[in-house]
Amino acid sequence: MARLAVIKGPKTGDIHFITLASQKIGRLPSNDIVLEDRLVSRSHAEVVRRGKEFFVIDLDSYNGTFVNGTKTKEKKLNNKDEIAIGKTTFCFEEEVADILVLDDSQPFVPPEGTIIKPVTDSYIAKSLHGLMPLPASPDAKKPPTFILDPHELQLDKKEASGDARNFFFILYEIGRALLSTIELNHLLNLIVDLVLQVIKAERAFLLLLDKEKGELIPQVVRHSGLKPEEGGNITISKTIAKQVIKEKVSILTSDAKIDPRFKGGESIILYGIRSAMCVPLWNMDDVLGIIYVDSLISTNRFSNEDLELLTAIANQAAIGIQQARLKEKILKEAEFRKRLSQYHSPDIVDLIMKEIQDGINTSLDVQEKEVTILFSDIQGFTSMSERLSPTEIANLLNDYFSLMTDIIFKHGGTLDKYIGDAIMAIFGAPFSHKDDAVRAVRAAVEMRDELKNLMARKEDSVKFNVRIGINTGDVVAGNIGSLQRMEYTVLGDAVNTAARLETMAKAGQILIGEQTYKLTKDFFEIKPVGKWKVKGKEKEVMVYEVVG
Repeated sequence: MARLAVIKGPKTGDIHFITLASQKIGRLPSNDIVLEDRLVSRSHAEVVRRGKEFFVIDLDSYNGTFVNGTKTKEKKLNNKDEIAIGKTTFCFEEEVADILVLDDSQPFVPPEGTIIKPVTDSYIAKSLHGLMPLPASPDAKKPPTFILDPHELQLDKKEASGDARNFFFILYEIGRALLSTIELNHLLNLIVDLVLQVIKAERAFLLLLDKEKGELIPQVVRHSGLKPEEGGNITISKTIAKQVIKEKVSILTSDAKIDPRFKGGESIILYGIRSAMCVPLWNMDDVLGIIYVDSLISTNRFSNEDLELLTAIANQAAIGIQQARLKEKILKEAEFRKRLSQYHSPDIVDLIMKEIQDGINTSLDVQEKEVTILFSDIQGFTSMSERLSPTEIANLLNDYFSLMTDIIFKHGGTLDKYIGDAIMAIFGAPFSHKDDAVRAVRAAVEMRDELKNLMARKEDSVKFNVRIGINTGDVVAGNIGSLQRMEYTVLGDAVNTAARLETMAKAGQILIGEQTYKLTKDFFEIKPVGKWKVKGKEKEVMVYEVVG
């Protein structure tokens, strides 16, 4: 994941992950990265992603944007480029997780001296499970890049081995940081940064398990500038990763390069390594992935205490990942529920959400079914728009639409869309009732009555009436549209007929089609209007009027 690290300025040490297609920088609070600096324009610059490449673009700022000391309007960013904006200098860091390759060509035969330990045997982890989780930061309004900046962990790495009290201090700080981070991508990067602060490793990788495919997916890759193998890839053992996950064990190996288990001098963990550790991201019986660290230079770099610490960190990290995933799921469900609530009644929204949670085919999928369609339109809206200001028109429509939509929802209907001053509603989709036609006519009658009450409170200059058309028939219903925008709607001849009936109705009139009449004649006072020629249909259509 690409990121901007502040290397000079008031907020030196801050890390900003580039998670959006465009990341804006400026003085205004609405920017993604806010710089409180008079030398910075309100909207100063932005970093944009185009495919796999990143660019910095100056937004006509007063003092300019500089890349590696040169003023620029737009420039493609390379790894380690420095971007100067006002008093702040960022370092652009691009890490490509897909350079990490899992190789299963070498078998894993544990040699003498290799430590393989079940994670449940970790004395630190056992102790942690008896502690209460730390509270999150009280300042939750603005998601921070780091609640606890890894650079603030002023620890002597020599103490990372053998000092249990220091272990708990480290885990206390890590737990506080993880519980304060709410965005999953930020959390994964934070985990690896914190690991490298307390473990004497040169490289660290975090991979998450795709449980459906049974594959480990690289998420974060950190290395200290050492060149990977030829071909630009970094290779770790797929067999050892599988063992760590399957058996839920932590593994430490030293002198891997000369270890007798390797064939042809090649390491199954990493070609050319001297020391390595691999532990599962685990919580109770659930394994989410692995953390892997290594050293290409030092022999016997890691100790049993380091393995204990990394195992405990992985446990804390897994809990943080589970919480972050849960938060993301809740936020996505809340946003989805909010969108559904714009078009469906609360009862329908609950049914749709239950279907999704149960993992069954949602009723929003495209399907053929019989529905009743209602169209409502304001008579003389164009001439009224000429008399009123845009603000007056907007306020009037908002009052009208709110009242009508509440009535539609009350009777179990779905709001398909607003079309200018018109309303299109559906009864019978996404969920059907035996009396959908009755519900539609009942809603229409109430809409007409409530409109009279609304108009009684308005001045004569803004009073209006509506006409309503209702028709029942077979349609195609479901989410229809493009990948960029999908919306729930219905298509078919029955829809067109309902729209034609509405245009033929007079002010205050409710016209219905033949099938709607058959389904509702026992519930309302209805009179025949006669056979009318409807545009787009060869045969005349029998039309009825709902009197009351």
